[in-house]
Amino acid sequence: MQTGQSDKVGEITPKRDIELIHKEMVNVMQLVGSPSYNQNFKPFIKSLFFSRLPFFKKNELLMRGIQIGMLHRLADMQDGLRDFNQQLSKATNDAEKAPLEKSILAQRQWIRVLQTIADGIAWRNFEFDRPILRHLSDGPGPGHITQQDYDYRAALEKFLRSLPGFPIVNDLTRTLRVGDFTVLYRDGKKIIFEIKKRGEIIYDIAQIFYEIDRSKEIPKPQKWSHLNAQMSIIERKVRLTKKEGNSIKNFFEVKIIDLDFPIKHHFRTLRRLIRKADRNGIAYETVEDGYYICVVVVDKITGKSGKVVENFKTSYPQWAKNNDAVIPFDSFNSFYEENGQFTRNILPYSVMPLSAKNCVRLMMGHLRVTILVDTSILEKKLTNAGWTVKKCDIQNRRIKDGNLKELIESEKFFEIEKDDERGTFKSSVSITDIIIAISSFYSLDFVIDSVESSYQVAKITGETGFITKNYLGERKILI
Repeated sequence: MQTGQSDKVGEITPKRDIELIHKEMVNVMQLVGSPSYNQNFKPFIKSLFFSRLPFFKKNELLMRGIQIGMLHRLADMQDGLRDFNQQLSKATNDAEKAPLEKSILAQRQWIRVLQTIADGIAWRNFEFDRPILRHLSDGPGPGHITQQDYDYRAALEKFLRSLPGFPIVNDLTRTLRVGDFTVLYRDGKKIIFEIKKRGEIIYDIAQIFYEIDRSKEIPKPQKWSHLNAQMSIIERKVRLTKKEGNSIKNFFEVKIIDLDFPIKHHFRTLRRLIRKADRNGIAYETVEDGYYICVVVVDKITGKSGKVVENFKTSYPQWAKNNDAVIPFDSFNSFYEENGQFTRNILPYSVMPLSAKNCVRLMMGHLRVTILVDTSILEKKLTNAGWTVKKCDIQNRRIKDGNLKELIESEKFFEIEKDDERGTFKSSVSITDIIIAISSFYSLDFVIDSVESSYQVAKITGETGFITKNYLGERKILI
């Protein structure tokens, strides 16, 4: 038996981007103390609070209204960003550029936070189905919803009011990048819709099939992406294909399996650390063997060089220092965005079981959370669970353009195997598995339980090949 965890895009950041990410983090930290940046703090809390209310989050009518309001706010923010960029292009010296660059950064962060709140709407209504949501997040970033020659926002609002079912405006989110709407129906169906002819018509997969049947030709890339994404939802498979001329090559297919086990997490400890950091500026704790969490209240230390900053520098546990097995994660990593692309596989903070206020503080950068995980402890846990473990060399890997199988292989952090009466079960723990665990504040046991649960499924079904995992337990702990 053989199985493997798959993810379509690796999250290992190229070294040349490290300095850029660090600069972005520093700039956001400087924004946090600015009254102008914080003018949207309370409105964001209000939007997130209402979008998560049990009565509201499944109510089609109320969620239409919430999304209409978010559309108007997003349009205003994007218009502001466009105006500041135009002014910056005309600025002639640093004195003129500096305040404009600060305003541009603030607008970009506001847009990100608003879209992360909308990501929560998508995640909740997809019941935290990570593989499908990850698949739907591929593609170019959404453009501005107001354009000089086309009022796209008005078209979105028109169909948001008129479409039956529970429509989600894809452009409000960072996650949903295929089509303009994703509509959920009471029978469980999820249908992607695309607006065409400047808002005159809207079509779904049925129209694409009709055009294929009529023309006998493969659809153009945008429609093919639409068709492929819709079939992935229906078939519960991540289907990746390649267009070559007028034919489609079945490039790769990864089956989604549902794993149902109780997820151990550190949310209670995180809440306690936030309360402590609110009093002292910083709080940290080794929450389990090889797992460290540090919370910094950024607006309390911005511009200061006293005890709080010094504590931050010296707070790392001894086991994490000069330890090549340690993987760090910083909540500010979720802010990074370039050319419309963002860091996938990080849980949107809008679904975390924290107060709406603390979720927004995380999203805006008022709270900065650092996690350090010693993967040698993870290796020891796997060994204790009966697995033979081999650590993979993740340095200097070369992936040929478009070779998805090589990309999946490159994500392996550990190769693991276990013998039983039926033979040898071979699998792997990927860097994505580990990032999902630590960025979601899940215990290291989450990785072990995921491996064991996959093993039990494979024993029962006898299926082989690459898989990607949907964790049903997340429905019980996320909001």
